[in-house]
Amino acid sequence: MPDPPDIVNISRNQTVNESDTVTLTCEAVANPPANITWTSVPNDRFVSFPLTISGKQDEGWYMCTAANSILEPAKKTAYVTVESESKIVSHLEF
Repeated sequence: MPDPPDIVNISRNQTVNESDTVTLTCEAVANPPANITWTSVPNDRFVSFPLTISGKQDEGWYMCTAANSILEPAKKTAYVTVESESKIVSHLEF
């Protein structure tokens, strides 16, 4: 019997540093099997993992979409926080 997608497992929110790689996972049950895609929110850009974090622009919500030919797709999100590597600047006075 056909079943719409149901996301049963998704990565927790993660904190990473610039230049790290991150992999988010998403598992769904469905009949027929669901196709899993990831997009960044809000720009709706497709994302593949592992993703190399290049800076704060990679911080934000990532949406997992599980879709098959039955009803509406299932969607859940995970948040990636990017911590900048601190740059120390010193000023010497003579």
